[in-house]
Amino acid sequence: MLIVSHMRRTRTRLAGCLLLIVAASALAGLAEGWGAATHWLQLAISPVRETWTVGDDPEFQVSFRNCGTNDLFLDLGITLANGRRHFPNSVSLVLLDSQGHSRHLELVGPATVSGRIDDYAVGLQTRAVHILRFSLSEFWCPSTHESRLKLPKGPYKIRARFQGHGAAHKNTGMDWAAWNFWEGTLESGAVEFEIRDSK
Repeated sequence: MLIVSHMRRTRTRLAGCLLLIVAASALAGLAEGWGAATHWLQLAISPVRETWTVGDDPEFQVSFRNCGTNDLFLDLGITLANGRRHFPNSVSLVLLDSQGHSRHLELVGPATVSGRIDDYAVGLQTRAVHILRFSLSEFWCPSTHESRLKLPKGPYKIRARFQGHGAAHKNTGMDWAAWNFWEGTLESGAVEFEIRDSK
């Protein structure tokens, strides 16, 4: 019985170690696109995959890290329908193709708004990381009026940008006066991904 019990404890410890290794690997992948800290906040972008095929909708993770000594709040955009729909439109992307053409991409907003609009406020503890996940099709290019971008094959670079500000919607029950919102402009590092011909 003692031997069986010891074997079970050993398997449990091994499983725990494997989970820690997997988690560490995931965090290491996210760290590829970290930009420099500005006022104790860092921003990163990471492609979910490094290689996609023509016709795919590439996905990316955008991560915020509080590397300061105080907890803070991020106003990521707006929420609708009493918090049931979130639009993190304070985040934008900059896409660079192999010819050196750069496109600034903004999140597609709600088609119509009826009713209350609140701030999409997220608390970020010191040393904590908050992750958003986007598809490229969620963005459009204001300068060219392109939406639902379909990228041709080739290598690309992309970085994220965050425009931080205080709460903009002071509704009933949402008094954000004197809250510690991060304010300023923040950029991630650039990461690479590739679009290949479909097989």
